[in-house]
Amino acid sequence: MNTDITKVISLLQSAQHPLIVVNKLVPEEYALVTSIIAHMQKDSGRKVTLISQGSPEGWLKHVFTHFGVEYNDTVQTLKHVIEIPCGDGSVSSVSYDISGGKFFLYIVPGTAKFDFNQVQFKTFGAQHDVFITLGIQSADELEKLLGEAKSSVMEAQHIAFGSNGVENFQKVVAVAQTYPVETELIPVAKIVLGISRLGKMNDKAKDAVATFLLRVNALQVKETAFMAEVFRVLGELFKSGVNVGAISQASLNKKPEYAAFSKKLTEKMKVNAPKRIAYASLSKSEVETLGIKLSDLIVTPEDMVKALQVSQALISIEYDNNYSLVYAAGESEDARQNMAKLKLVVFGNKGVGLVLTQEMKTFSQTLGFTSETAKAPTSSQQSQSTSSARPSSTQTQPQQPQPNRPQPQPSVKPQTPVNQPQVQSQSQVAPKPQTVATPPVASKPQPQEQKAPQTTAPATQSTPQQQNATPQNNIPQRSTSGQVLNFGEIAKRIKSTQ
Repeated sequence: MNTDITKVISLLQSAQHPLIVVNKLVPEEYALVTSIIAHMQKDSGRKVTLISQGSPEGWLKHVFTHFGVEYNDTVQTLKHVIEIPCGDGSVSSVSYDISGGKFFLYIVPGTAKFDFNQVQFKTFGAQHDVFITLGIQSADELEKLLGEAKSSVMEAQHIAFGSNGVENFQKVVAVAQTYPVETELIPVAKIVLGISRLGKMNDKAKDAVATFLLRVNALQVKETAFMAEVFRVLGELFKSGVNVGAISQASLNKKPEYAAFSKKLTEKMKVNAPKRIAYASLSKSEVETLGIKLSDLIVTPEDMVKALQVSQALISIEYDNNYSLVYAAGESEDARQNMAKLKLVVFGNKGVGLVLTQEMKTFSQTLGFTSETAKAPTSSQQSQSTSSARPSSTQTQPQQPQPNRPQPQPSVKPQTPVNQPQVQSQSQVAPKPQTVATPPVASKPQPQEQKAPQTTAPATQSTPQQQNATPQNNIPQRSTSGQVLNFGEIAKRIKSTQ
């Protein structure tokens, strides 16, 4: 995508009647951008129409509610009406024909007496000059959203934020030209900075712009000139009296049910250490029994990436009988490819979307996740033996205990016997099957396991062998200081970043 950002800003600034169509499930940044555009167009005296693809959910619902964004669920079809006075009479029939580039209306009068000297022409609906889509993923999705209202955006300038298959949009509606906008932070942030110069902004718009730019600042972008402009606009907003309290509340409220959800999510998290991928799958009931509706659910998979120190994280939550709600995050190229394969709405390093449940199950298996895949351990699991914490793994080798061989192993390298079964659960050949024999002496290795991270962590942090030797406890749990995090610390990290 090589769209000229200045052209996009110019279109947004000059639009007189823009139509904004947004996917009901989008990352936080797209929700904020939608709110900003809608507010600022309206504040500038433009007739803006905002359509949500179904009832907003997750971040979109949260942002729309918080910043008071008005929206509709359908586009009003553009209709041209010919009004002819005819008294109280009746009409036998009406038909039409199009021939030679002309429209012919045929009226067979009954008792009606038409006065063609007083014919009036009216239009209902609207003809939009700029058509903006955010997170619309396919031409089929676009066609379903527009329905009969496609005529209202014909010949409009189309700005597509974060869309897949933009090249096929022309098959749905013949817009004048499409300007795809990259799913990266800086291009979108530059557009926000550009339209913020429209001048007229109510308090809600100012709060939304400031919230978005503070997100930009939190990501520590290193482009000096760009960040200088970010700070300049932020300074102007705060001088104008932007509501700092409103900005802090724009993030997810730290409610008890979300703390419980973070705990549940951590308990369900599995880790493929060699690939450095974390994955969790939850049922709908597991979420709703915590007091959270799926339409209100906000998940931040990027927090899991940080807390577990993996390259990517995927979270799948049962949505209905056919679909799962999938959240993903990761900076690696593999992470981006996985989000593309699942057709998620992507912004920067994270994505969200609805995926067929069976498709998601199959996809998770290709990543190495089965019912026996290693889980990110809780503190209680860390203090137990491998057999009590991972019964499914130990059951795969009940015939191979070798009591005489593993005894010297814990004193030298206790982490290897604890973690080796998880590698086997990822369809890898276990080089040391004798490590299963440690359960009979579960009470002895415990203090040794607590000491081991302090002596081995500095050496294993920078060695690639660590991923194979300790696929569960070291990689996903290791902090930057080399200490092993227990469950409480992981949950604390997750909650503190929400």
